[in-house]
Amino acid sequence: MHDPKDIWRNQPTEKLEMQIEKFINRRTRQLICGTRYEILISVAVTILFAIFVALRMALTPLQQVVLALAVLWSAVSLYGYRDRIWPQQPDVTVAGVSYYRRQLEQRRDHLRSTWIWYGPLSLAILVFIATLIERSWPNLSVLKNMAPFLTLLVFWVAVASRMRHNQIKALQEEIDELG
Repeated sequence: MHDPKDIWRNQPTEKLEMQIEKFINRRTRQLICGTRYEILISVAVTILFAIFVALRMALTPLQQVVLALAVLWSAVSLYGYRDRIWPQQPDVTVAGVSYYRRQLEQRRDHLRSTWIWYGPLSLAILVFIATLIERSWPNLSVLKNMAPFLTLLVFWVAVASRMRHNQIKALQEEIDELG
C-alpha cells in the first residue's frame, strides 16, 4: 500500500453533488442584471448626451424638439420595460429551467429590439451632427475638426452592433440546447 497508484485507486469515492437549480438561478440573476444594466446605461447615455448637446450648442427650435423627443422616447422605453429592470420574484411553479428559458428568450428579444434603445441616442447624435454641419457651412472647418470623433462614433456603432449580434446568436444556441 505504499504505491501512489494503489493509494489513489483505493481511496473512497466522494459523493459529488451538483445542484442544477443553483446554477440555473445564478445564471438567471446574471441575465436579469445584465439586461437591467444595459437598459439603464442606454437611457443614461442618451439623456447625458442630449443634455450635453442642449447646453453646448445653439439649437434651432426643430432641433430642440427632436432632442426632446429622444429624451421622451428614452423615458417611455424605461417605463415600458420597468418589469425587465425590476422583475418580480418568480413563481415557485415556474422556477427552474422553464423560467430560465423564458428569461433567455426575453433577453434575446430585448437584444433584437435595437431601435428601442439606440433610436433615442441616434436622434441625439443626428441633432449633434446637423448642428455641426449648420455651424460650419460652407467651409466645414468644424466638421473637419470633428472627423476623428465622428469616425470613432461610427466605429463604436459597428462594434456594438456586431457584439449585439453575437450575443443574440449565443442566446439562441443556449435556448436551442435547453429545447
